[in-house]
Amino acid sequence: MAVNPMGIFNVFARRRNAYRALANTDDGKVVLADLAAFLGARPGAPLVAPNDPIATAAAAARMEVWNHIVGQIGMSEATVRQAADHYIAASKQQEQFDDE
Repeated sequence: MAVNPMGIFNVFARRRNAYRALANTDDGKVVLADLAAFLGARPGAPLVAPNDPIATAAAAARMEVWNHIVGQIGMSEATVRQAADHYIAASKQQEQFDDE
């Protein structure tokens, strides 16, 4: 059975476009901010836990997931984090305003 290279390319392009479309919505920015926090994607986050290979492997796996998401979106990690953090801050300000 022959493999159609354009078919494979279209699958990857569609997935990449779906990630990018989500990242450009308000809800997507909330999800990105939550994933960044959950996955420990922050500058200086430890990737090695001394004498704990399981924690080290878990940290490396979380970073691999975060790097995949950022790579699919096609923006730098800093840009993705900044957009997500900006949206979360604006949402918190709006919630405080609504409560008054």
